[in-house]
Amino acid sequence: MNSKERFMKAFKNEKPDRIPVFEQSFYSDVAAKIIGREAFTGGTSLHFEESKAWYNGEAAHKEFVDKMREDVLELYKVLEFDAIHVPWRLTEKPAKKIDEYTFFYGDEKADWVLRRYDPGSKTFGDVDSSERNQTAEDIEKYVESLEKSFTEKITAEDFRPAYEDLKYYASKVGKNLAVAGGSGIYISPTQAWLEAILLYPEMVERYLDWMVKVEKKRIKIQQEIGVDVFWAGGDMADKNGPLYSPKVFGKMIMPRLKEICDYCHSLGLFYLFRSDGNIWPVADEIFSKAGADGYGEIDYSAGMRFKDLRQKFPKLTLWGNVSCGDVLFSGTKQQVIDITKECIEATGGIGVIIGSSNSVLPGTPVENVLAMYDTAKKYKL
Repeated sequence: MNSKERFMKAFKNEKPDRIPVFEQSFYSDVAAKIIGREAFTGGTSLHFEESKAWYNGEAAHKEFVDKMREDVLELYKVLEFDAIHVPWRLTEKPAKKIDEYTFFYGDEKADWVLRRYDPGSKTFGDVDSSERNQTAEDIEKYVESLEKSFTEKITAEDFRPAYEDLKYYASKVGKNLAVAGGSGIYISPTQAWLEAILLYPEMVERYLDWMVKVEKKRIKIQQEIGVDVFWAGGDMADKNGPLYSPKVFGKMIMPRLKEICDYCHSLGLFYLFRSDGNIWPVADEIFSKAGADGYGEIDYSAGMRFKDLRQKFPKLTLWGNVSCGDVLFSGTKQQVIDITKECIEATGGIGVIIGSSNSVLPGTPVENVLAMYDTAKKYKL
């Protein structure tokens, strides 16, 4: 049984030869310790490295992309992952460099973002943007521009460079590893969008209708490239619950999520919904009504546990649940082993994929990371 077959058995609720393992995002500093050299594999530090490469010119950027692709493949080979996922990249060229750690993107007179790298935490993120001053009225203009821009003639070229990465990985390892594609359906949890839900609900639904059209195009293109399953969904909760009401989710998101899930199923593809936080208030909407096949970024610390999920949704494929912060980053090796076993035993080893609850964070102890995967791979089914 190869890795692709093993991984896909989790979605078919069939017994594999061993528990499949997978990670959607792996911070570069931890990867470097595992493969024994500098590595570009994932996390927001990857965004910083790509911005630096862009700033140094086309040749430097090409060198960055080539190295990133090779590093990801080497990491996946060493850790014996059973599926591959394109790293989350920041492909936008910076307009200018403010200082050693800060870049400005966009147009000062239109849309712009200021991002800064923190060497201590090894994270790169927004410190200011034009979006912070966005109003619900601004969103109306934004939605109108999206609607006008949509065309039925969308091709893979419209989604470069992400699909170039996808093609590369599918061609290199797609016969032996499952290929996870990307999709999403969500409402941005910013102040302006949350206000728009209340003030202009029809406009928000128009935006979601636009998103469904685009996602169907993206899904079809990715299927043609060789994607087997979609790592999809959209962050919409914290530890206290959904960021907008279950009523809003049921009216606005669920019907459109169902349309996307149905479309995936018509193509013979599986759809895994991802979101951190406590999603119990909308779990029935996602998994029973919309028909998502799997659930990922399962937040153990927010009360989302494999045991409870398996009891409620017996056929749901589960990925993750080993807390990336409380356990992998801060816990002991034995705690990692115990939680990993708890996750496997809660499912009987069927319909489960072991990994972190979101990503392997910067500074995570290598022995903890290896303990999680080794425990899964050595578990006797």
